[in-house]
Amino acid sequence: MEWDATAPVTPFGQLAFFIEYLKQGGLFDGWVADCPLSLTSPNGKTSQTLLIASQTGLGVVTGKVTIVLCPEPAVVNPSSCQVTPDMYSTRQLVLTASDGGVANVSLNQDGTFTAQLPPGSYRVSISNCNFLGCDLPTPSSISVVTSTTTVTVCFNCAPR
Repeated sequence: MEWDATAPVTPFGQLAFFIEYLKQGGLFDGWVADCPLSLTSPNGKTSQTLLIASQTGLGVVTGKVTIVLCPEPAVVNPSSCQVTPDMYSTRQLVLTASDGGVANVSLNQDGTFTAQLPPGSYRVSISNCNFLGCDLPTPSSISVVTSTTTVTVCFNCAPR
């Protein structure tokens, strides 16, 4: 890492350099331990993730995406409706902010995800939209706040 003297000032600043400084100096774990942050979420977040988000003014958005290939009651062959892990891991949750900024959030094999985003409203979509109903997310938008926001997004779940 190198300091960029020409970098613009942003909400993120050059926080990565400060964190790297703390880690290299052996101070990061103490910084996290001394933080008056209490972790009560069962969603697997670490104190470090929440601390960094709270220090940068970002929100932590976490949740799960569900893809429904065969909506009820149209199931004819249940085996053809199985969603494989690569249906999730080869796609990204695409969150488009009202100012046009786009965040591409990687999905785990089970559809879970975690991201740090500036607070605001985001339109929801999915990359590699090539299955029936992939353009029908529920909900179609989410709001991110400076704390942790947990969402469940389902594609093709809306009744037809």
